[in-house]
Amino acid sequence: MSSLYACDKRLREKLSQQEPTPGYCIFIDVVDSVALKDKGFDVWCEAMYVIWSALRWLEVADSTREMNKRDFTSLMAKPCGLPPLKVIGDCIMFYIPKLSMPRRVDALTLFDSLLNIIRVPKQAGPSERSQVRAVITCCRKAMPVAFVEGTADIQGKEIDLAARLVEQADPQELLMDEEFHREAMCVFLNYKAAGNVRRRDDGYEQFASVEGPWTRNIRGFREPIRMYKWRNRQ
Repeated sequence: MSSLYACDKRLREKLSQQEPTPGYCIFIDVVDSVALKDKGFDVWCEAMYVIWSALRWLEVADSTREMNKRDFTSLMAKPCGLPPLKVIGDCIMFYIPKLSMPRRVDALTLFDSLLNIIRVPKQAGPSERSQVRAVITCCRKAMPVAFVEGTADIQGKEIDLAARLVEQADPQELLMDEEFHREAMCVFLNYKAAGNVRRRDDGYEQFASVEGPWTRNIRGFREPIRMYKWRNRQ
């Protein structure tokens, strides 16, 4: 792994030589996580696993794995689903470096995949279904820095923003920052210009239902943040 160790005495020097790792930060929050634990720790564990394993669409090609073999990004995708970078309480965090993404995957693909997770409550145990809310931000300046030596992690203001935006989302909603919305909108417009038509409830078509922007003062950020939201209206 190539994540820099935050307590390295040469950290400043190494950071000056380290390029950012652009990508997408995703937080998926299990809304009723505490209630699930009350019904059994195994029920909660199953719910968390079902949610993160739903991200099966992203599989890194062998050539990409080879290209990134000295970087933690090579560990970010496996056939069983996209492993989370970390689980924080009832939040599952993912980081998807752009260099690890197959050519067929873009911002609109991510939007579509997250909608598939949000729209249908996930089965957890024989009778429990969990609701989630999600946030995605586009990260240009994220740096691979870990506070536990030998582990992989990612740091940056765009990561902090994703964590803060979770508080702004309601159940079965997807929040996105302005940069991600701009990227996805560009793909969406090209998709429509090419004459593509799918069912109205298809995730690609649902991008037309994204609302915003809203401007909010977010804790820790000097300037107001513009955000967009997709709501499940079913």
